[in-house]
Amino acid sequence: MAKVLIKGKMKIIKLKHSEIDFEKYDKTLLECKWARVYAMSWYLDIVSPNWELLCDEDYNIVMPLPKKKKFGIPYLIQPMFCQQLGVFAKSEIEKNQIENFYKKLGYYFVIIHGNSFDSMIFSEDKLKPNYFISSKNFEEQQKLFSKNTIRNLKKADSFNHKIITIEIQEYFNFLTKEASNIYNEKLQNALRKIVKKSLDLGYGKLLATTVENEVSSVVFILDFNNRIYYLAPASSQKGKEARSMMFIINDLIKTSIEQGKIFDFEGSSLEGVERFYKSFGASCEYYGIFKKIL
Repeated sequence: MAKVLIKGKMKIIKLKHSEIDFEKYDKTLLECKWARVYAMSWYLDIVSPNWELLCDEDYNIVMPLPKKKKFGIPYLIQPMFCQQLGVFAKSEIEKNQIENFYKKLGYYFVIIHGNSFDSMIFSEDKLKPNYFISSKNFEEQQKLFSKNTIRNLKKADSFNHKIITIEIQEYFNFLTKEASNIYNEKLQNALRKIVKKSLDLGYGKLLATTVENEVSSVVFILDFNNRIYYLAPASSQKGKEARSMMFIINDLIKTSIEQGKIFDFEGSSLEGVERFYKSFGASCEYYGIFKKIL
């Protein structure tokens, strides 16, 4: 039976950004079994600088609030590069406790994402998929790869790929050259701050594949709380032909399994992307979308 953190009546308080005890808050995230890197204070300070907090008096249960203002009116909106937020706790909590936090969202306009644990309070039509791999054996995981993925990996092997780490400027130069239609200037500016801070803290890494000494694909990964996040990938035309991204994903899956970590694809409900992730034998979890528009 799941351990229940708090029983009975619980006082929920709301804190402005300046009132938050960030050490206590982050400690709760680090102890939470379903924590997500997007909810860490350093990450929120980048993607939602004025975020606020709902919590109990001892920070045993926390819910970050990505607050913005328009015409002086505060509202909550899910930030970019931030798939899941919602309610987090030091131990498993009951459904009604989660519901009590969502009921405290006293804003006229709210569009935020929950997480895979608090998804229990959402109806099926409010859920979005996230694909991940949690396996104890790489060879067994490979047996779940689709035939097409196996063929593409064999093709990738024929190009004599190498995986290297690259610097921030090289990564963003590649995004600008090969994927500016996906990562515009605004997105790149936000992403650059996340990348720089995560590298400084030791959570982030920028990887690239090379074919004939030329970079063919890049990806930003975050390694947090026994979970490796696959973020902001891009490939050149040569990389697409050489199946470079499949090569690097295969290596990341292998590394994650060897380290006893979850590999998180960070999406997606887009049919083509969803099919691609499934082709690696990925499992699916769901997170909820909470909307309130008065």
